[in-house]
Amino acid sequence: MQVTTGEEQETAKRICERIDGVRIILPMRELSEKSGGKWRTVTRVMLTGYLFIRLDELRDAATIWHGVRRTDGVLRILGEMLPPDMERLTALANGGEVWRVSRCRVTDGRLCIYDGPLKGHEDWVTGFDRHRKRAQVEIHIGDEFHRIQLGLMQD
Repeated sequence: MQVTTGEEQETAKRICERIDGVRIILPMRELSEKSGGKWRTVTRVMLTGYLFIRLDELRDAATIWHGVRRTDGVLRILGEMLPPDMERLTALANGGEVWRVSRCRVTDGRLCIYDGPLKGHEDWVTGFDRHRKRAQVEIHIGDEFHRIQLGLMQD
């Protein structure tokens, strides 16, 4: 579902207060950002403006959607995600844990991720910015492809 950008966590909390047993997916990520000439690690929402609900665990989806639709901050309810995209989203959600910065090396022009949550998912990476310390990953939501920036440090 689409929600007000910047209010994802507050909207998720309001939904959980209204509907017992609902499971919200709000993927978070850790990034390195440069500010004042110094690098610092910050935690940000991975897909700004979006929240996800797992309906396969709930008994009455119509009641859930009715309650969600009336929650402040919810802008639009989107359709179902295709299974491959849902699998990627579930992996990116990391079991509710923050997606930490991964570590990599570039060998013979090939990206080799040896530590962190991106390890084993090198095929997801569509771009790498070594200066900003970020990997780009794409995910399909509704009718659109979204590019997500994930933390990736090169040795």
